[in-house]
Amino acid sequence: MQWYLKKVVRWEALAGDVLHSFVSQRYGVRVRSITLLPLGGIAALEDVPEPRQEVPIALAGPAVNLVIAGVVLGFLVVSRSDRSFLHPIINTEDLWPSLLWANLYVALFNLIPAYPMDGGRILRGWLARKTDYVPEHRAQRCLAHRTRPTRARFLARQLSRCRLPCGEAGNWW
Repeated sequence: MQWYLKKVVRWEALAGDVLHSFVSQRYGVRVRSITLLPLGGIAALEDVPEPRQEVPIALAGPAVNLVIAGVVLGFLVVSRSDRSFLHPIINTEDLWPSLLWANLYVALFNLIPAYPMDGGRILRGWLARKTDYVPEHRAQRCLAHRTRPTRARFLARQLSRCRLPCGEAGNWW
């Protein structure tokens, strides 16, 4: 079951990046490539989107995870009488609750306001609307520097909560 959960999460990451690409093309921003990495993916855009375009483009990725989590939650509510799936545990023995919580964790992780994740792009787009436009490279350096401690604390806390059987943690992807 573990390999199946890994593959599904990888396909969901691809779906999020494809949706980033569709939304950016809707706004006229061309996509150069999509690269899948161990912790997600990158949709490389040819141009820098304007601030009003960047927020919906960045929201597309976490939206995929939240929609999938909602569908899985609906399935679990209808199909199971016990509510054991409400415990936030990713367990390789029970696929459906694991899919629910994996998608919620990925969506929340991507919404952390730390650049270059989606939350950082949302924050950058929102701030650019409210202030004078700052060149992209300067804003990126500022956001990356200021959010580094937040990213490290969040990642350490989530990894400390991960309950995988011994020996499988290094073989997740």
